[in-house]
Amino acid sequence: MVSDLPTVKEVWNGSVMARFTPAAHEISGSGKPPPFYLMLQRNSYLPLINDKIKKHFAQYIGEFNESDIWYDYDGRPLKWHHPIGVLWDLLCYDKQTTPIEITVHFKDFPVESIICYHQMDAIEANFMSMLKEADHLKHRGQVMNNMNKSQHKQLWNSLKNNNFDQFWSINSKLMEGYEGTAVFKYIPLRVYTKDHVFQRLVSPISETENPSETCLNDCLSSIFKQCLSSQKLENFVAVIQGIEVPPNSKMQWLSEHLSNADNFLHVALINNNDNL
Repeated sequence: MVSDLPTVKEVWNGSVMARFTPAAHEISGSGKPPPFYLMLQRNSYLPLINDKIKKHFAQYIGEFNESDIWYDYDGRPLKWHHPIGVLWDLLCYDKQTTPIEITVHFKDFPVESIICYHQMDAIEANFMSMLKEADHLKHRGQVMNNMNKSQHKQLWNSLKNNNFDQFWSINSKLMEGYEGTAVFKYIPLRVYTKDHVFQRLVSPISETENPSETCLNDCLSSIFKQCLSSQKLENFVAVIQGIEVPPNSKMQWLSEHLSNADNFLHVALINNNDNL
């Protein structure tokens, strides 16, 4: 159960500033479009700003479908199904650039790099799928299954409208412990490097002879041992919600207070050697 709601609200209000410009070769007609500046909600998803982008740049671009809009940072296509804050942490955190320079594209959707979406409903479906997966890990799906459709819809609409109070009135149920305990069954966790995403089953309490609370370092050490054995954990920092998190942080507390709206704890691993 969340013990520090003000912290959760501060995390919810987290945002990053971005400067959008269209790809030069996609501009039609004369005149150079002015850049478009936006404060982006870390919990949100890039396609949710498509309408604003379309209105700002439409007169400078030829015919296009809204579902053809995609974004890149420094030539790297941005995966829309990752929360905006995760994208920033992963690609920009070590540079600390403000605003983020993002290029907008209106054609040639990179299907080899980004999942296609033909309707905006796909964005909602992705979010709800993540929530249900998180609840399955936390409570074996019992909480989401006991909600009605209007409650599911309220979670999505309050995220779109950046309304913390409406969101939390429902989401608080997903932050309760499993079957009357003080902890979740498992921690919904995804760990990112610039090229890979890792997901492992993580118990908030170690399954050892002398059980103790699982720390972030326990999880990361396991991932490096199994998947990143050629690299050293000490060369990386773990960033969650734009914050460098101490390795001894308890996973249960992190999951309760620093998870994204999808109820997953997204950890970006930043290689210190990239700055050398």
